[in-house]
Amino acid sequence: MRYFLIMGMALIVSLLLLLPGCGKKEEVETAPQGSISTPESGGNQVQAAFSVPELAAEYWKTLFETQQAIMASPEDAALRKQLCDKAYFPQNRAIVAVGVGRRSHPETGQPISPQFVRQAAYTDAARWAGYISAWLEQNYQPNFGELSKALDGSSQVISETVLGDSLYVEVAYQY
Repeated sequence: MRYFLIMGMALIVSLLLLLPGCGKKEEVETAPQGSISTPESGGNQVQAAFSVPELAAEYWKTLFETQQAIMASPEDAALRKQLCDKAYFPQNRAIVAVGVGRRSHPETGQPISPQFVRQAAYTDAARWAGYISAWLEQNYQPNFGELSKALDGSSQVISETVLGDSLYVEVAYQY
């Protein structure tokens, strides 16, 4: 009887060792804090999480001035590079852009609904983020005005500022 018990146990242990995955301790990979593991990669590649860069309160003005300079000189690649250098934060996986919405109609002076003003400002910021994204990927091409792309996806508002007749929004986009 003892012989059969020992042989049975040996058989069970042998089978467990031969079956794939049995007898192995399951290893669970955990991502470092502040990072995410993507399902597309099977959870094997760890990527830094999108986070909003810490910026000075008036940083949006620097970005906006550079955006205005690009609109005045749409073929100047040096200005596009300058904006990309100011707006791209690789450590945060973020692009920051500024959008503007007018609070009153330019011809009639009639006030515009705050909801539409905000929507226009966010659309403008997304368009600028789309340009910055394209310029980063395509060696600062195409010229301003030759692209109709908006960056969508994860984003977070950094600030909203009303100056005169305009609403300025500073938005961070995941990149």
